Formats: sequence, C-alpha cells, structure tokens
Amino acid sequence: MNTKLLQIILCLSLIFTIPATSFGFSPMAAGGASGDGGNAGSMMGIGRMGDDLVLDFTAQFEFSVGKFGVGLGIPLHIILDSKNKEAKDEAYYGLIRKEDWDETSDYLRVIKFLRYGQKREPIYFRIGELRNAYIGHGTIMSGYFNGLLIDHYRAGLQFDLNSDYAGVETITDNLMDPNIVGGRVYVHPFSVLNKDSYLNNLAVGVSIITDIKAPFSYKKDGSGQVMMADKHPVVDKSKQLEVVGLDAEFTVIDSKLLRLIPYADFNKILNHGQGMHLGFLTIFHFDLGVTLDLQTRWEYRMFGEGYMPIYFDTFYDVQKYDMPLSTAVAGGGPTPKIKALADSGIIHGYYGDLSFNFIDAINIGGTYEDYQGDNNSRLLLFLVLPKMANIELKGEYRRTNFEGISEAFARDERSALIAYARYYPYSYIYFGATYLRSWQFDEKNKKYEATDSYSTGFGLNFDF
Repeated sequence: MNTKLLQIILCLSLIFTIPATSFGFSPMAAGGASGDGGNAGSMMGIGRMGDDLVLDFTAQFEFSVGKFGVGLGIPLHIILDSKNKEAKDEAYYGLIRKEDWDETSDYLRVIKFLRYGQKREPIYFRIGELRNAYIGHGTIMSGYFNGLLIDHYRAGLQFDLNSDYAGVETITDNLMDPNIVGGRVYVHPFSVLNKDSYLNNLAVGVSIITDIKAPFSYKKDGSGQVMMADKHPVVDKSKQLEVVGLDAEFTVIDSKLLRLIPYADFNKILNHGQGMHLGFLTIFHFDLGVTLDLQTRWEYRMFGEGYMPIYFDTFYDVQKYDMPLSTAVAGGGPTPKIKALADSGIIHGYYGDLSFNFIDAINIGGTYEDYQGDNNSRLLLFLVLPKMANIELKGEYRRTNFEGISEAFARDERSALIAYARYYPYSYIYFGATYLRSWQFDEKNKKYEATDSYSTGFGLNFDF
C-alpha cells in the first residue's frame, strides 16, 4: 500500500463531511443532498501523489432538483517531477499522468454520480462513486468507499426499496467487473396485521455481502520476495469471502425530538468466525430557531475466533491486500485481510460514537472502540467548521491498534491526521492548504511507517 491511497480517502472524508444521521456512522457523506440547487467550482494546486510531484487541476459540478442529483468532475494531474523516471516517460504528451486515463473505465470518472432519493427513503438509487456506503446497522459494511484506488475508476451501484411492510438494500462496488456484491432483505412481521400498529416498529432482516475474489496468497520471485505490480502484491490465489447476518431492531420512540432504536446483529464470516452486536441508536433533534442534532450509538460486542466487525470498511480495498500491523504471514510481508482473521478465542468489547451538528453546518464528533487484549483500541475524531470570517477549517484524526488512552495521540505508524484550511479573500475565490500524516508500507523493512505531506493551491467556488 502506498501513501497516495490513504491520502485520497482521508482528503475525501473531509471535503465531503456532513453529519452522520444513520447507522452507517462516518464523517464521510453519501454525497449530493436532496433539494434544488448546486455547486460549481475548480481548484489548482501543487502536491505530491506517491512518487510524483504534480500540478493538480480539478473542475467539478453538482446539481440537484427534487430527489434527482448529478455530480460531474474532471481531475487532471500534470507531472512536474517524479522519483520514478518511467512515470514522466509514460505520461501523455510528457505531462498528463498516465494512470488517470489508461483504462476504458477511467473515462467514466467524469460522471461522479447519478442519484435518486436518499438512503432510508422509499426509493434510493445511486450509480458511480459510492461514499459512506453501509448495509443495515453497519456491523458488516459501514463507511465503504469504492474510489479508494484512485488509479482505477469503478462505477458502483446502490439500489434500495423501503416500505412499511418490507424492504431491500443492495450494493455492487463495480458494475463492469464486480468484486463486492451484497445486500439485506428485511420485513416488518406485524405489518400483515396492521401497518399502523406500534408493533410494526419491529423489523427483522437477513444480510449477505461477498467479496468474489478476495486475495489469499501472493506470487513470489526466485528470492522468495512477494512480487509487486500496480502498487499491490501479485495475487496467486483468491477465495470467495462471504459474511452473512441476522438482525432485529425495534423503534421504541420516533418523534420530532427523539428517535430511539435498540438493535441486535448476529454475523458470521463463513468458514471463519462469528460475532454478536447489541446496541442502540439515539438521535436528538432540537429546533429552537436554530437546529441542533445529536446522534449517539453504543454497542456491546462479543466475537468468536476468526471474526472482524465491519469487515467491509472505509479502507477495505487496500486492507484486503495488506492489513496494517498484522503478523499473520510468517517472515513478514503483505498479509491479506482474510488471513488476518485472528484465532484468539472469545473477545468482549464495546463501540461508541457521538456527533453534534449545529445549524446543519458545524460538525464535531468521533468514535471509539476497545476490546480485550493488547493493542485493540481504535479512535476517530473529526471537526468541521464552515466558512466564518472568510476562513473554513476541517480536521480528522484516526488512530488504530493502540493500548489505552495514554497512547491515543502518539505520533507513530498507527496514526493518521489531516488538517485542511481555506481562506476566502473574496466571496468566490479561496486559497487552501492541506497537511497529511498517513501510512506508507516500506517494502524493504516490511512494515508501515508514518509519512507527512502537504499540498497548497487556490480555487473558485460558486453556490446556486
């Protein structure tokens, strides 16, 4: 895994941050809110993408009318310098980065998304870039992003139907060459008696999500080293990985002020392990001239051998090739996620998230989870401040596999940070800067090392 991949997902998780208002908690948004209006803009800056120093130019346009929405974007990266001599030689016209436009599917990237409705509405449809994708209560898939591999554009699909009687959620990561496919079917069992009954707040569901070609082992050269191609290990053998789940929820309170939903999920990674999630979601909405939304979710979790919660998460498309800090492969080297499923006996733990949204603009929140055993804690914190006094600020901090609060803010290979700022000297013109601290896999040392980078630029932004 290289720095660029994690930098792209961290940047996107900030640029498109809005409040989490569903089971799929993440500061990343699904993108494209309902309602009439839109946004158009462009940005130019200088930054580093892996080995390349690039001039980055991006033009984008988003527009929605009622429940319909469309997003368009044209990214252009011009190589100014590169540590990799071949990159400059292979660039189109000696300038344009080849990896951005060397596949047929890349030319579809100008269509960021086409959408109808929003998640949890009676009809929801989205094709193109999928952000913050989740299924059910988010215990199998949550925060999934199909655009993590920036060199390979994938047009995914989400299609949901919801009613007072039953519903279905579906997802495909790539319509042209699908790897991840799955969905959930649920019913309100008391709807056949009276759909307006309080008992109809009960819903039970069945989920299944599959990676058709999950990497399992890698090819090695004559010296026994893993062969690399396209910045990933060369897969020698893949396996189909399936996660199935049963779930139930009951909406105890559903009012303008408060929603309270306890739920239970029982999941199994076939041929590996199973886990149980018992939790409740609480959403407060206050409207006293200005709006304040507070969402919190708490879970107790118990896992058997060979189970991971939220197996399909934000970083899945990188981690399926190599799990950070895993020692499952003897002698070091990249460890496929499927092989990192630990046989550690029964593990107990908990998960919690909390987010505040003020006047649909200011966002503060985070998540924390901890389990039995060493180095089993994970932390996410985020802050979003909209343009005030000509300044806009966003920040996100992630830390994984640490032990106790005393290590929560240590600077090492287990922490990632992004700080993002814009200054508007005029209404539609801004100067921006981004600082990144993320992970990079060192092939020589066979371990992850922290790396710092930055980018600066200016742009135009118009709302209508």
